[in-house]
Amino acid sequence: MNSSSGRSSLLALAGGYVLYLAYELYDSIRKGTDTMPRAVTILFIVFFAAAGIAVLVYAALIWRRGKKDGGQEQRETEQREDEMHLK
Repeated sequence: MNSSSGRSSLLALAGGYVLYLAYELYDSIRKGTDTMPRAVTILFIVFFAAAGIAVLVYAALIWRRGKKDGGQEQRETEQREDEMHLK
């Protein structure tokens, strides 16, 4: 796994978790178990949903860029390491 795919995987997990938090807040309103004022809860739902979607989109862009590069970043890193060992 190269650096960009690992980074995009972690970002996708983080974005999914933030979306899950938004859903849990929505579910607490739906069930009537929320302890915060409703307006504050709705504000946080919107914020978490937007942030989660933004992180997922960013992760997808990083993943796509990594696939497009075809591992070019990995080869450049290995080449730099080889040059460091030769010195």
